[in-house]
Amino acid sequence: MKKILLSFLLFSSISVLNAQITINSTHVVDAGVDVIQAHDTIPTGVTIGSSGANQTWDLSAVLDDNGQDTSKFRNAAGYPRAADFPLANLVLIDTKEDSSWIYLTKNALGLAVLGIAQIQDGDTNSTEFATTILTFPSSMGTNFGGTPVNAELYSFPVGFDPDAGGPAPFIDSVKVTHSATLTSNIDAWGNVITPFGTFASLRQIVTEETIDSTFIKSGGIWSLVDSYTAGLVSLTPIAYDTTRTADKGGIVYMTFTPEQGMTQTVAQFVNDLKDGQALIQATWDDAPHMTKAIREQVLQALPPHERKMREKGIPQLGSGLVFPIVEEEILTDPIDIPSHWPRLCGIDFGWDHPTACVWVAWDRDVDTAYVYDSYSIRQETVPVHSSAIKAR
Repeated sequence: MKKILLSFLLFSSISVLNAQITINSTHVVDAGVDVIQAHDTIPTGVTIGSSGANQTWDLSAVLDDNGQDTSKFRNAAGYPRAADFPLANLVLIDTKEDSSWIYLTKNALGLAVLGIAQIQDGDTNSTEFATTILTFPSSMGTNFGGTPVNAELYSFPVGFDPDAGGPAPFIDSVKVTHSATLTSNIDAWGNVITPFGTFASLRQIVTEETIDSTFIKSGGIWSLVDSYTAGLVSLTPIAYDTTRTADKGGIVYMTFTPEQGMTQTVAQFVNDLKDGQALIQATWDDAPHMTKAIREQVLQALPPHERKMREKGIPQLGSGLVFPIVEEEILTDPIDIPSHWPRLCGIDFGWDHPTACVWVAWDRDVDTAYVYDSYSIRQETVPVHSSAIKAR
């Protein structure tokens, strides 16, 4: 994938406007800093402008229509798998991603990502992929290039014969590797006008070329998955994309299986498509190599609650089912709840993650509980929750 990204480096600590800007490590976030990010689509009339000196970029029309997110920078010591990154002196915590931690190093020479720790299948794993973000000092004309990134994104055991004794090899394990080359060029300085004020800024263009490759382990040997086996198990041997997203009007393609349920990304495409976006939902019916026999074989090897997600691309509930039960087995038609049935409300408090409630009625005669109502909302106070609960 080739990505061309454009960013404005805003430094509120630099008060001089209309003058060439040079930044160093003192102008970049440090441990203890929280950064609030607002998200919006690009309004009509807002452009990336030109390169060069003393530019003005008017982003005053940009709002936070798509919500806010908070990135917290902390001292790396003591966070999960910090020992795997001995050079890290910062960790980035995203309040919307409570199961991952990005480790960075900042010194007089620059700011760089060292890798990430994340929870996968109940275990906390780490992945190293050192990437330079910025070099110090930086000003217009500063550039760096050819920063290589090579990492194994994840690896997991499978123990599966995809064609039951056919030509495809028995798959012991699968792993996905990631390689990338990154270049950066600071091509302009000037002032950015935002709804929160005017800031002295540098404009940075980052180009990243990436390749993701899928390998299988069979007979103790790792090899790139062949096209026949890849077709049987819906793997992509090598993923390439070319994306020009700044001034070329390029198209970004993203493929995914909603394994983590209705995440923010999945929900946005399924329920709230924006202008210029499209969603094509592909099922096994669209894969001619998935014969009826192969489908049945693969389905039988999957837990029941994963089958619709794998076969039809239907997200699991929430961030993943707590109990491995097919939803249809516990759904029922609406009923009138007798007044003598006990009822209770279960509450899970949150802030960036929603405060959630469910209401349950218990039929003691047959020992059956019915979940009949629910409530979920982010970033609201106790009085708001209290009023909503009392209104039920």
